[in-house]
Amino acid sequence: MNIDEKIKILGLTPLVQEKIKMIDFICYKDDLNPNNYSVDTIFLDDLVGTYRSHECNLSTNWLTYLEQTRKGIFFETYKNRNCDFERFLLQPTQEEIDQYGLPEVVKIEKGYLIYEQGKHRLTIAKLLGIEAAKVIVHRY
Repeated sequence: MNIDEKIKILGLTPLVQEKIKMIDFICYKDDLNPNNYSVDTIFLDDLVGTYRSHECNLSTNWLTYLEQTRKGIFFETYKNRNCDFERFLLQPTQEEIDQYGLPEVVKIEKGYLIYEQGKHRLTIAKLLGIEAAKVIVHRY
């Protein structure tokens, strides 16, 4: 699925795309060694980027990061159940947790970075302006 298809599915207008390009995006390359974690609900305004150094050369903003998302299943989930996508992130059923796991982030001074699972879900949610998500928060 190419970026234009993703943008169309998510309904991102040119004006929204320009606003998305202006949102700060950090691609964190330094080593982090988180040593504990908890399940929490975080505000996605505090999601500031990614901790995936192998992707840093390709991503300069949230829209270019969206381009790297490859799992069409979450775009299909949004397209088929868009009214349910926010619930899917904030109050997933046990069956959904068993099937997909919870997204994972790591807490840094400036906010949260996408850490392990959940790149696609959290990126889609961030771009759609979804307020919060239930995640596993790693801390160091």
